[in-house]
Amino acid sequence: MNLDTLLFRRFFGLATALLVSACGPPSVCDRLPGVQSVVTQRRGSCAVTLTLGTVDGCEGALSAGRCSAEDERGVGRVYDCYARLPACVPGSEVSWLSQLNACGAGSGISSTCRF
Repeated sequence: MNLDTLLFRRFFGLATALLVSACGPPSVCDRLPGVQSVVTQRRGSCAVTLTLGTVDGCEGALSAGRCSAEDERGVGRVYDCYARLPACVPGSEVSWLSQLNACGAGSGISSTCRF
């Protein structure tokens, strides 16, 4: 390995470490747009209105200290459950909404961590 390669690897490693420490690890809130997209696709043409919250609302709840680490894990579990929802078939909206609501029912998210 030549000196240029070694210097590049050290610089890249240092730059990556600085970027991660400056920005912090990704938040569970960063997943929300992707989850919303998947749920919207799975909703299809069913006559269902959904409000899953906003990234700003999620980040606000986290930064205000309203959500514990367990709440964050709970939000992640809810998002995982949403991602596994089947496609909604017109005429089965009540059943599909029941499945969607079940995702949050056992999540363990505290009442203070709502957004």
